[in-house]
Amino acid sequence: MFIWMMPQDVVGLFLVFVVKRMRCTFIGNGQGMPVCVIRTTSFGGGISLGHFVLMDKYSGVDVLSHELGHTVQSMILGPLYLFVIGIPSISWCGLRMLGLFRKRSYYWFYTESWADRIAGIKR
Repeated sequence: MFIWMMPQDVVGLFLVFVVKRMRCTFIGNGQGMPVCVIRTTSFGGGISLGHFVLMDKYSGVDVLSHELGHTVQSMILGPLYLFVIGIPSISWCGLRMLGLFRKRSYYWFYTESWADRIAGIKR
């Protein structure tokens, strides 16, 4: 899995060093993969990159579960994850921050609804 998921792990490791507080808690993602979860106040929302999840310190279990759904997507897609999930997801988030697609739930987009389904989240 480390080689299969290397592109997103490299980006995730880079983000870990950019974030000021780097206290990592290792948990399982439900599929036998260890995940380094970093909770910080300097990073809003959540992002999953391979074996790394960065999320807001005050986010709840639902956000963590959703992000762990993305880690399963990473396991499935391997090196394609950044192109199939990562870039479209960040683009979707950016478009919504610009005020576009406000009538649609953030979790409507295929990258997010798939992560929710994997995590067993019903919205």
